[in-house]
Amino acid sequence: MSKKLTHEEHSEFNEFDEFDDLNNEDNNYHRERRKGRKNYPNIDRFEHGTFAESKVDSVLSKYFMINENDRKNYVDKMDAKTEEIYRKNKKNVIRLAETTNQLETALEYIKEFPRTTLIGLSNQGNLMFKEGITDVKVTKEGDVK
Repeated sequence: MSKKLTHEEHSEFNEFDEFDDLNNEDNNYHRERRKGRKNYPNIDRFEHGTFAESKVDSVLSKYFMINENDRKNYVDKMDAKTEEIYRKNKKNVIRLAETTNQLETALEYIKEFPRTTLIGLSNQGNLMFKEGITDVKVTKEGDVK
């Protein structure tokens, strides 16, 4: 003989049904695994990284300009740095040059290549510049080698 349940008693049993649902999900998961299928019930297929942005994309995005504002900020910063290098080189060339020919040639050279850096003065009196990986020297006579 079954007794009819009240609404409150019925809702208490519904709470236990949730545990049965969890057990059924676990059983289904293990049944699918025995069949050799890979089933990940707690992970939505579209959220586990297949269609999301990859780590490589996030790293590469740092090396490319995303919008026009970023590009403008970058160009402004690089122009300011170039101007700073040029002013420092010009001041040091004027201070270190030994002849007027050397001074004129060195000033022309740093005007043409503003990102070059002045290394110093050699034993022979040559002004030494570094442009990337190459070394350039301006002799006392004003020759660029």
